[in-house]
Amino acid sequence: NFARSSSQLFSSLRLKAKNAEDTIASGGNPDLAMITGVAETFLEDIAVVRERALSDRARLHAAQVAGEMRQWSAGLHAGVTLEQLGQLNTIAPEVALKLNTIVELQAGEAYRERARAEGAIETTRLLTIAATGAALILTVLISIVLSARIVRPLREAATAADRIAAGELETHIPSGGRDETGALLRSMAYMQTSISDALSREKSLRESAQIRLIEALETSAEGIVLLNADGEAALLNSQMRAFFPELVEKLSSGVAFSKLVRPDGTPVSGMDSMAGPVNEDGEFKMADGRWLRVSRSTAPDGSIFIVWSDVTHAKEREVAYLQARDKAEEASESKSRFLRNM
Repeated sequence: NFARSSSQLFSSLRLKAKNAEDTIASGGNPDLAMITGVAETFLEDIAVVRERALSDRARLHAAQVAGEMRQWSAGLHAGVTLEQLGQLNTIAPEVALKLNTIVELQAGEAYRERARAEGAIETTRLLTIAATGAALILTVLISIVLSARIVRPLREAATAADRIAAGELETHIPSGGRDETGALLRSMAYMQTSISDALSREKSLRESAQIRLIEALETSAEGIVLLNADGEAALLNSQMRAFFPELVEKLSSGVAFSKLVRPDGTPVSGMDSMAGPVNEDGEFKMADGRWLRVSRSTAPDGSIFIVWSDVTHAKEREVAYLQARDKAEEASESKSRFLRNM
């Protein structure tokens, strides 16, 4: 493009030089600034052509043209003369030929550069396809390796964690490698062991506490029964069996506790018919003469804890006290009556 622009500028410069010759011939003064401006623009364009030339021959022609035109334009600053204008006409055919040659050389080199560029593009396309295929194959291989070394152990670890969270503490945890996944799996195995040990200790403590509680209930002097929220007997101690052997036998045969014991906690059978009704926490007399005190409490979960205590000795002391009081009152009355008679 700059070579074509230089050729057009040279044609314009030749036209202006012809006009200047006519002006000088008619006795006038030609426009020096216009001629020197076109000449400087031409030199600038030919310098760009020389810099961007695609072949050594085009670069050589551009340098020759620039040297001839620079030598011609150097004398314009002193004034335009017919001799200088004639020198332009002398070098004009050679300059025009070289400019046309430069345009043709540049066009030919441009076509060759385009062909090389298209070849490079095709090579790049093939290399890109090959590189993409290799990258896909490498990605698949990396995915397989990651799945084998990271994803699959993590999936197994997640499954094991879910099973442990569901209460399956004996779930097998796979052993990992020396990477972060292996460290995670080893930490999970240590956690599993710690949880199992803690639960074992808790279970042992709970069993020990239950054993001590059962021993305490069995050695208690009170008859004790624990009913669940459905009213079924969940626990009976040995003293309860001593107090109500018939009741215990019926409970053992599958009869509901609510059918054998009144809402106030007193058994349906075995009561003295003369004892009369009692409150929920009260005392009643058995048919064999024993007195029992019953107390009950309800837990937040709806279970009921009932305790029977033998208060026969207390009742006997109370009866003895009442008899002694009656005798003392009778003696006092006899004394008073004797004194009145006296």
